[in-house]
Amino acid sequence: GGLHMLWGLGVSTLISAIGTILIARLLGSDNMGLYAVVVAAPNLIVTFRDWGINTAIIRYAAQYNTENDVAKIRSVLFSGVVFEMAMGIILFIIGFALSGFLAATYNRPNIVGLIQIASTIILTGALVNAATSAFTGMEKMHLYSVMLILQAIVKTGVTIALVLLGLGTLGAVLGMTMSILSAGIIGVLLMYTMYRSLPKPPSGKLEIKATTKTMLKYGLPVSIGGILSGFLTVFYSNILAIFVTDNSLIGNYSVAQNFVVLITFFATPVT
Repeated sequence: GGLHMLWGLGVSTLISAIGTILIARLLGSDNMGLYAVVVAAPNLIVTFRDWGINTAIIRYAAQYNTENDVAKIRSVLFSGVVFEMAMGIILFIIGFALSGFLAATYNRPNIVGLIQIASTIILTGALVNAATSAFTGMEKMHLYSVMLILQAIVKTGVTIALVLLGLGTLGAVLGMTMSILSAGIIGVLLMYTMYRSLPKPPSGKLEIKATTKTMLKYGLPVSIGGILSGFLTVFYSNILAIFVTDNSLIGNYSVAQNFVVLITFFATPVT
């Protein structure tokens, strides 16, 4: 599983790295900085979406698979997707509604529409995370790699095409949102193929309420640390957007941050 994740990370990171260089050169540091400001707010809201459900999907899918009680995995996968989607919809509405306030907070009132578009990642990212957890718990990491590579290809190709067409920051935002949407769709479709191969519960019914309660009981305490650390990471980006008025400085900073990801290249598969 770790090896399958490694080649997926390797290929997707290479594509993304090349794409980041090309996009940064096409956009320029000023537009790149504006793009970083636009995605700062949705990324902050995303940290409150999970509640440990993804960790619980991994845990219970792996446990029931090992115990050869695979019929229960249907309820785990379905309940996880439903919860992620429900939270994604609620937080997307909140992010969309707060776009004007956030744009004013960033002292950039002209980016309201861009923040609204970027807020869709709150919902589509939920699909990606649920699929990732399902692949991990079921030890189907090659499917995760396929999803990663697809996302990198779409993001790089679509963003470069839209920027070349003269859409600038809007093109970058659209490319990012379309890549996560495409990854979410392919992830759910691949997860559905796993779901269909699982035997149905003896009762013929999915225990959604009871399963969700069990998953929250396990995952919620685990999620607290993740929420705090994730919140701090994107909180810095929001502070930067509020107090730094020069977009080019933020742009250079965001490009540098993208290449820090290379450090996690070997650590993530092991984890």
